[in-house]
Amino acid sequence: MDTVKFYFWRDQKDNYCKQLTTVIQMYYKTKIDQSRLAVPASDANLVNIEVTMHLYTHILLLAQQWQQQVQDFLTYNLAQQKLTPAQFDYRTSMRLFGVLLTNDMAQAMNVVEMQQLYYLAEVIKSGSSTAAQQLREIRPDYFCQVVDPLDLASNTLHHLDIFTSLYENQAELQISELDLLDFDRLTQQFWQRMPETLTVERDTLVMLLK
Repeated sequence: MDTVKFYFWRDQKDNYCKQLTTVIQMYYKTKIDQSRLAVPASDANLVNIEVTMHLYTHILLLAQQWQQQVQDFLTYNLAQQKLTPAQFDYRTSMRLFGVLLTNDMAQAMNVVEMQQLYYLAEVIKSGSSTAAQQLREIRPDYFCQVVDPLDLASNTLHHLDIFTSLYENQAELQISELDLLDFDRLTQQFWQRMPETLTVERDTLVMLLK
């Protein structure tokens, strides 16, 4: 059986982790220091909104950086094998990792948590009702509103306007800076724990990429 090997070099691993660290550095460099900001009590809520939007923006940046790294890694290795997917998106990436990684590898590399980051970013970016439902199933603590799983009316899919809801003082999400730092740690572990060589049958790859 013809096998294909994907290679992940140490300098590539270091570069990816450095790129992710840069997102966190940018977050702190541009974050509003509320302790030094003298504002009237009437404007305090606006400051809190800006701080939250800043947090959401950097969660998006972290997710986008990681997703781009994943795509770069996979497309490069596929190109080495003269293989090109008919369509390359996040789902294609996850299907590829599904055949490249063993269950133990996937657990060590925080693949489930990376899925949570993807859903959270989709909710923030577009208010996707589908992503919101999937995220709520695995991380209900990310949402301000508690939903009864037996209440069909409250579980109806609807678009979430995350940023508008902040200004209306009806925040949909309850995400903190600690969540951003946790996702930074998890994304870095994803690359740090990636094996230097991954092997898969060529026929499996060809079928998956059709």
